Amino acid sequence: MTTNNKTISGHRFVLIVFISILSFSQSITLHAQPTPQPIKINIPAQPLGEAITQLALQAGVWIGVDANLVADKQAPAVQGSYTPDQAIMQLLAGS
Repeated sequence: MTTNNKTISGHRFVLIVFISILSFSQSITLHAQPTPQPIKINIPAQPLGEAITQLALQAGVWIGVDANLVADKQAPAVQGSYTPDQAIMQLLAGS
């Protein structure tokens, strides 16, 4: 019985170490994400919902939005080099 308890304790130790390493490596991955680089954006003035869809396509990112929040709102034209965050702020200006 002592051998089985030592084996179980050893397995628990290995499992704890594995979980610790996995947690540590995931935290490094989350913090090591590069800062988005500006990309060329060319979005004409149009309804805000459509402009956000255009931005998502051009930037290659997912953007979720409540349709009720953008209904009946117009977005200005956005042209130039922007990060996705900068571009969405330009689209939302004045809304």
